Order: sequence, then structure tokens, then C-alpha cells
Amino acid sequence: HRVDFEGIADDPMTKYPDVDILLGTYPAMDSVRILDALYMGVPMIAMYGQRRDTKSGLSILKRAKLEEFSVDNSQDYIAKAVALARDFDKLDTLHKELRGRLQSATELRPVKWARKLETKIRELVYMR
Repeated sequence: HRVDFEGIADDPMTKYPDVDILLGTYPAMDSVRILDALYMGVPMIAMYGQRRDTKSGLSILKRAKLEEFSVDNSQDYIAKAVALARDFDKLDTLHKELRGRLQSATELRPVKWARKLETKIRELVYMR
């Protein structure tokens, strides 16, 4: 009774204020959607496997110091989602703090990554 299924929104950012928890899709997740949700204060549960393309949620959550919300099997995925849905105080805290946590995660700062990319490109260009 607490799950709403909706189609694709023209502007998904307008939907996040109505979302308690984002349930990450498996095997592949959209990294931009994950970052958008966290920025808008919506925690997510991510499941990952052995394949590299299943680990985007795990990677982002680790860098945002939220790895407690990533699991490697479906039983833990369900248990984690149910436990978080029942913990109203934790959800309220996460909704208030996630944007700040995401912004303070140095590993997720775009300028830092752009500088690293620039450095690698320069290294490759000058190695010729």
C-alpha cells in the first residue's frame, strides 16, 4: 500500500519530493538518476553483483559514505528496503542530510574529476 508505480515523468526532479526511498534497478542503474535522487534527499537501496556494470550504485553510495544501503543479494535488498521504510526517524534524517553529505563527498565533486581527466588527456597527448 506504500508503493506507487508511475511512468516516466517529463521532469523526474519534480517527483523526488514525493519519494521516500529509491529502489535501485538491477543489474544496471542510471548513475545520473542515483546522484539526482541523493541530491534531492532521497536515499536509495542498491544491489550489486560481480559484473562491473552492476556496481554504479555501490560506487556512488561508498563515495557518499552511504555504503550501508548497498547489498549483494536480493534477500538483503528486500530486508534493507523494508527496514528503512519502517524507520521514520532515519528516513527523516536522511531526507534532511543527504544533499549536504553528497556535496561534501570529495570523491563525487565534478571539478575534481574533470581535472583528473584533463591530466590524463595531457599525459596521453604528450606521451606520443
